[in-house]
Amino acid sequence: MGLYHARNGQPGICDRCGRRVEHGSLRSEVVRGKDLSNQICSECYDEDHPQNWVGSRPVADRENVVDAVPEPSIVEERSLFGFNPVLGAQARARVGAVQVLTP
Repeated sequence: MGLYHARNGQPGICDRCGRRVEHGSLRSEVVRGKDLSNQICSECYDEDHPQNWVGSRPVADRENVVDAVPEPSIVEERSLFGFNPVLGAQARARVGAVQVLTP
């Protein structure tokens, strides 16, 4: 006879929800490949998700864009384009009439 009792049929308590379940159905909780030593029931158990591993391994994205167009400067991006009827002339106004003077 062994030193320990068989796990099957023995009561156990889930460390996450506190429910009383059979000890043999409890599983260890694993996060980022490390065992947290928590015994979790099958209803609470979550697989170790791949997004938990983001940043743990180096990722080099060396994919270059073919024929890339450089970004415009902020001034060019925010400026208006099109016809400029005044061409830099100064406009002065009087009550009742508008007079445009060009230098």
